[in-house]
Amino acid sequence: SPVQRLYVTRQLLTVPVACALAAAGVAAWLSRRPLLPGLGRLIHIDANGQLIAQVALARQLWEIPVLYGMRTYVTGHLLLYRVALVALCLLPAIGRLGTYHAIYFLGVAEAPSVVLPVVAIFGPSFFGHLRETRPALEVVFSFSWPVFVTLFLVLRVILWSVMAFEFIQDLMTSSVMLSTPVYGAVLSALTVSTCLNVQTLADLNDSGFRKPPTKPRIAVADPAVAAAADSGA
Repeated sequence: SPVQRLYVTRQLLTVPVACALAAAGVAAWLSRRPLLPGLGRLIHIDANGQLIAQVALARQLWEIPVLYGMRTYVTGHLLLYRVALVALCLLPAIGRLGTYHAIYFLGVAEAPSVVLPVVAIFGPSFFGHLRETRPALEVVFSFSWPVFVTLFLVLRVILWSVMAFEFIQDLMTSSVMLSTPVYGAVLSALTVSTCLNVQTLADLNDSGFRKPPTKPRIAVADPAVAAAADSGA
């Protein structure tokens, strides 16, 4: 269907952007210098973090209307996650505050998105049947699924929660610098995105972290792939 084609096209178009954001994020994260907690980390202007936030903001502003047009294939919490990411992008991209944390949230944490298109496109909801006749696709998929789950668990749940707690601490100690709406928006975005990541992990856990089957169940997308596709990756 046209919506399916749009979904697949969207997944393929996001790969180079996700690769660039993840690579830039990892490089900037490994080369960052220690900063004082609180105001020190919040007001520090990292050029890499700001650029990452600007690219991520442009991506989210493009993705939200596209995903809305595919709302029969995505759940509402994916759109909510994108809105939360926009709120996270605005402060470092425009206000140049929080660029230190943007490196992780908008860069490093994009790594699962590099693998997600393989999981989503060749899952049972779309072209999973091709894995039956093309052994190479089955090999690629069998490798991609555990890699995606591992990256998501480590980067989007465990480390994301740690970094969110650190960012919230920095915001609380420096709240005098921020207007109440900005402060509330960033705190809400951190809380919502963290909760949705945990919810996605729970959905993946319900599927037993198993590799999704080739064929879909009766007119219903496999919950494992649905959880992966809704991961916000």
